Amino acid sequence: MTEIIPSSLDKNPGTSIAIHTGSENRLNGKHISPLQEVLQWPNTPERKFKRNTERMSFVIACTAWKALYQENENRKKEKELAKLVRKKERENKNKVKKDTAEKYSIEETVI
Repeated sequence: MTEIIPSSLDKNPGTSIAIHTGSENRLNGKHISPLQEVLQWPNTPERKFKRNTERMSFVIACTAWKALYQENENRKKEKELAKLVRKKERENKNKVKKDTAEKYSIEETVI
């Protein structure tokens, strides 16, 4: 709360001094203590996104858990298979480049 007190020290009559009493300490609409006014604490960072977690019972006999486990295993196998396919394609491509480079180098030596 701010109180306005007439100033007796000023030469101009009718002027006043604003005194902050501290009873209404607010920062962005939040009440703060006098200690918090003096000490500057870093703000706690807030999470930028919401984590996606699948809540599932972990009972081994649960069919939903078995289906989820099987789906995850299939996804892993598909990724591994895709890696192997890309590796084979990369090796074939490198082999073709190597063969064509050798072919041209042999032809240049013959000519």
